[in-house]
Amino acid sequence: RTYFIAFQTDYQFGLTDGRYKYILDIDAGYERMYDLQTDPREQTDVAAEHRSLADEFHGRLSAFIQDEQRYLDGTRQDSAQLAGLTLTKADNAQTVGSK
Repeated sequence: RTYFIAFQTDYQFGLTDGRYKYILDIDAGYERMYDLQTDPREQTDVAAEHRSLADEFHGRLSAFIQDEQRYLDGTRQDSAQLAGLTLTKADNAQTVGSK
């Protein structure tokens, strides 16, 4: 998966698996997901139609954001410690705000 961050006016984080692109806007409080195979211009949000995949991407993005914050804080754990890290959906929602 590819992760990306955009600092235009809001903090936007996202990831793609090649087919789907998921975007989470922290400041504006929204998420969007596009099927790049059928909608390469990203016109139709399919997050509601693919809720379980959007939730999976949200969790992965939350873990990425937490890891980046630990890096910035100088408290990042090594890979052996991170392998044992389990995030709950409540932890994810607390970290990046509500969807």
